[in-house]
Amino acid sequence: MAKHNAKTCLSEQQRLEMFGWILADSVYDLSIPAEVFRGYCAHSSENPPNKMLEGVVRMCRQSTVIGICKLYDAFRSYGDLLQNSPEELRERISKFLKHVEQKNYKFLRSKFIAHNFDAYEKYTYQDGQDAAESIFGSSVGELLEYLAWVKPANGSGYEGRYFPAFIASDAKEYVRGLVDLKPRVSMRNAEKD
Repeated sequence: MAKHNAKTCLSEQQRLEMFGWILADSVYDLSIPAEVFRGYCAHSSENPPNKMLEGVVRMCRQSTVIGICKLYDAFRSYGDLLQNSPEELRERISKFLKHVEQKNYKFLRSKFIAHNFDAYEKYTYQDGQDAAESIFGSSVGELLEYLAWVKPANGSGYEGRYFPAFIASDAKEYVRGLVDLKPRVSMRNAEKD
């Protein structure tokens, strides 16, 4: 599951804390795009859709791809810390890792979302569109269905099921049982600008 980097100078406790923070971030990174898109669709009266819908679709799809890749990288880098976690959680993580590899999320992220389009000699904009559609589908309904897989609208009754936001949450709770995850930024002390 993990490719632990022996060059790190972090103790196991520090690695657990770092992993816990990454998992906590991943819960938000995967949940918020799904909630934003569902909320937008529920409250939008656009017919036909305008540029705002296109922007919201773009924002939610790109945020989700980055979140999925971040969670994938976290499990690949820190997954050794989960060796004693429940087998059911490890199986869900393994299934998630295979899904990311099969759907080629990292190609979409690296060539078309998070970096400049530096490979137009090899890939076209249409290649990026095709990669995105292979993950999200090509309609609003298919995107809603995909986002329901990432983070269902109603979390009750889904315990132990294969949803990336829930896998991140369950892994975070396991890590929280091993290390005290102190908040990095206290919202109580944050001042408004």
